[in-house]
Amino acid sequence: MGKISGPLLDRIDIHLDVPSVPYRELRARTDGSTSAAMREQVSRARAVQSQRFGGDARMTNARMSHRQVKKFCALDDAGESLLSVAAAVNPEAGSPA
Repeated sequence: MGKISGPLLDRIDIHLDVPSVPYRELRARTDGSTSAAMREQVSRARAVQSQRFGGDARMTNARMSHRQVKKFCALDDAGESLLSVAAAVNPEAGSPA
């Protein structure tokens, strides 16, 4: 973050600290997920989304309107608490409602 000038940094809305991956983990010889396994996960997620939106397979979470987000993504108490803590850590995000 110290390498980015102030005027440019002011235009960035989200700032995340990402910890480095330990060398041992980078060099691990374990197999990752196969393309077939990833395809299956994506297919299951798309099926859930299609069901959520009344069988419209073209509709995805990324295309949800503000009203749909409020309807389908209501926060439980744990979610509200997490959001409140996150907003307190970043005061520029605004106070929780």
